Amino acid sequence: MSENNESNKRKLTTKLLRDRYGVCDQTLYRWVRTGVLPAPMRINGRKYWSEAEVEERDRERVAS
Repeated sequence: MSENNESNKRKLTTKLLRDRYGVCDQTLYRWVRTGVLPAPMRINGRKYWSEAEVEERDRERVAS
């Protein structure tokens, strides 16, 4: 159970998402606008995405 809690708390930076999908920043933000990715949260002026939310969106896209 603690493993699941850890992944729910893990935050992904813009760089990690760029590397994950092999795209540029503008593509990530376009995906946010179009609903492909969830909106990032801001912590100390930086953007972070919830890994759990990103993975959920990936699963939804694959299932459709």
